Amino acid sequence: MENIPLLPAELEREIFEISSRLYPSMIPTILCVARRVHLWIEPLLYRVLRVDWSRKACAFLRAAESKPPAFFAAAVRHVWIPFYLDRSADSKVAEALKRCTGVASLACNFNFGSDKLLPVLSAMRLQRLAVSLEHLFGRCQAINPAHPLFTRITHLFVLDNTGLPDRETSICSALAALPALTHLRVDGSLCWSVLEMLLANCARLEILVVLWPTPGAGRIHAKATPFSDSRFVVGVEKDYWGDWEAGAAGLPDFWTRAEEFVAKKRRGVIDAGCFWMED
Repeated sequence: MENIPLLPAELEREIFEISSRLYPSMIPTILCVARRVHLWIEPLLYRVLRVDWSRKACAFLRAAESKPPAFFAAAVRHVWIPFYLDRSADSKVAEALKRCTGVASLACNFNFGSDKLLPVLSAMRLQRLAVSLEHLFGRCQAINPAHPLFTRITHLFVLDNTGLPDRETSICSALAALPALTHLRVDGSLCWSVLEMLLANCARLEILVVLWPTPGAGRIHAKATPFSDSRFVVGVEKDYWGDWEAGAAGLPDFWTRAEEFVAKKRRGVIDAGCFWMED
């Protein structure tokens, strides 16, 4: 029988990598094809991580104890910690994340321990962050916009209830001083004067998004907007995990939809006085 020629290794690797990116659920199967394929593709298994009690997350925590730090520094790019685990799990997750210094985007719940997380995040190359600043720094008054954590942060989703009087001043003053911030999302509790202050004082800000849990509340809020800044966007919150995962995969998310909405307003496709972004 005539031998079938093998593909060049570079082309073979590219095929498996493209397949893994297009169909990430197939990565565990692809890993079993051959040892060389396992070496190529295993880093992609951990590129986007949801750290919960799933099989994949538990495999990550086990692997973090045995693999060299350089593996996860090169492999992991996006991390989401969707809910409170427990104190022992928090410590284990924080220890594993110390190896993930190449992470570019991270989202976590309110209760992940600040004393563990802040130094870990500071060692990363974060550009996108969704977090409670109060929990991260321990208290609102301790939020430090000059902290190394914020050096590269361009996209920030503030999980704090910023409308409470004791938080509004500390958190919003810190936001206005962040050096690289271009995209900001806050909750709907902020008063109009504070939103306008953020638009005026955040030097690089391109997008300020407020997402509401229901379309009705969002439309009322958008219609009542008392200023005309085209960077302000109001929309509705949907499946946060699905949206975050889409963004991690390079697909449209609420940030890109907001960018497109603002661009259309500036081109005159959407009325300049419209702040409600349809789904």
